[in-house]
Amino acid sequence: MNEKNMIEELLKAMTMLMKTFSQNLNIENEIGKLRLNDWMKAEKKSKGFDMDEEIDWPNDFEEEWE
Repeated sequence: MNEKNMIEELLKAMTMLMKTFSQNLNIENEIGKLRLNDWMKAEKKSKGFDMDEEIDWPNDFEEEWE
């Protein structure tokens, strides 16, 4: 292979790599949008905090409260 052919092959490979990367990024963005939509739907249904969780108060608050 001469130098010109090697450069052409390298450019073809780099172009394919960039196309593949771009397609992968688009797919990841779509997945992120779907996850966000699912999360938003769940948040709208719950409409608030889960009050079953115990709140961790700092020790300073407890000492001042007494």
